[in-house]
Amino acid sequence: MAALRRPAVVSHQSAAVLHGLPLRGVGLARVHVTRQPPASGELGRFLRCQVARLPDDDVMTVDGLAVTSPARTTVDLARVLPGEPAVVTLGAALRSEFVPPGLASLDAAAAGVVGGRRPARPCGLRLAGATRHR
Repeated sequence: MAALRRPAVVSHQSAAVLHGLPLRGVGLARVHVTRQPPASGELGRFLRCQVARLPDDDVMTVDGLAVTSPARTTVDLARVLPGEPAVVTLGAALRSEFVPPGLASLDAAAAGVVGGRRPARPCGLRLAGATRHR
């Protein structure tokens, strides 16, 4: 991360790895980061850069790196992963208390996120009334 020319936050698959969330059938060859606008998305051999607004509550520090929060990471992955891989990650997040019980739905959590209308659509997921499981 220190080699990046502009500030970025570890996100998507890369953040899931740092949070210990399981990923099934998901490529890990590139580090995924998110930058605040105005910026442009990039796709390189080892880096995939997304552009999105990240409220302070959506960013935390893990091992000295700025990383999207577990809840934000879960929503981001629900937007971009196909059905089964999304279900695996979402299920693990719910079981490990990564998704707060007040989160009405993935649609609500994605409000204001570019491409944010997609989360619940591909696999018919809604987390309304979701509770923490132990």
